[in-house]
Amino acid sequence: MIDEASKKEVAFDITLSQQGLPLLVWGTGIQPSAPGALQTNNFYYSLTRLQAAGTVSIGGSPISVQGVTWMDHEYGFFGAGNSVKWILQDMQLTNGVCISNYALVGANQPALRLNEPTPSQATVQFADGTTYYVSTFLTPRGNTWTSPVSKKLYYLQFQVDIPSFNASILVTSLMADQEFVSTIPIPGFPIVIAEVYEGVSSASGQFMGTAVTGTAWNEQAPA
Repeated sequence: MIDEASKKEVAFDITLSQQGLPLLVWGTGIQPSAPGALQTNNFYYSLTRLQAAGTVSIGGSPISVQGVTWMDHEYGFFGAGNSVKWILQDMQLTNGVCISNYALVGANQPALRLNEPTPSQATVQFADGTTYYVSTFLTPRGNTWTSPVSKKLYYLQFQVDIPSFNASILVTSLMADQEFVSTIPIPGFPIVIAEVYEGVSSASGQFMGTAVTGTAWNEQAPA
């Protein structure tokens, strides 16, 4: 990779190792129901406790790094003739709980509005692998950011309320401009496509009445 600002080469040499069981989204990893097939069903699991260690080199100078990351794997019928878009919040909390919350937007789904709650769903996984799929509420809070490229509006903070676990957690983007943009290289007429907002974030709030913090992800594919 080349950093556009400094023109320096950026190289990664990192080993990832999952600790514990994967998180099966929807509780089963399959939607609409098991057993399903690639042509008719969606399949989705996440490795939520990937221990990461290695180096990141910028301009040939290696920096040792370590931490914990998250990997989503979605495959099957996703997107085939379907205009549904999504708003997603992933969370790794200090109490060992991992949460994947989402709401659908577009294609006859209600549009999100600032400070107005909308129904959503979450897969909640405890440290021992016990998993629940529950109803939640998603409320955009705080500031918004409009992309100068796509002109789309993105929310920089979401409140996720999970009544089943007496939980209310704020997911806040750590920086505004996290829109993924690609360019179709047509000579003389490059076309820029803004695909999705992928925002590294923080999490803070309460879960089962106890204060929690953590790392999070704010993903938005607005209609």
